[in-house]
Amino acid sequence: VRTELSPSDLFASLDAAPLASASVAQVHAAVVRASALPPGEAATATGDGLKVALKVQHEGVAPLMAADMVSAIRIARLLRWLRPSYAPFCTILEAWEQEMVRELDFMHEAHNLRTVAHNLRSAGIPAV
Repeated sequence: VRTELSPSDLFASLDAAPLASASVAQVHAAVVRASALPPGEAATATGDGLKVALKVQHEGVAPLMAADMVSAIRIARLLRWLRPSYAPFCTILEAWEQEMVRELDFMHEAHNLRTVAHNLRSAGIPAV
């Protein structure tokens, strides 16, 4: 977080201990300062700001996953050459390679979450 953001400018608080952790990222509880929120979201803030779950990608995970994918595709292609019946593995890995790029793009994920939140509000469900 410190290498890409200025935490003290953006967050009134940021828990150092993660709430949860997985292979790609971990999630921390945080409070975004009201002054750091976009105008439309400032209205939802209370007190020091808006309580959020901050998803932080593990350092170095993206290039590691990309290198692993290159290796996996090479192995699948070798298997396909040895046994043509293994061809579907190449197709699956090549499709997953494209999805992996989107999976690691948290801006894309944030856009999708905003869309889901909007749709839920439209259905009468107040917040995500």
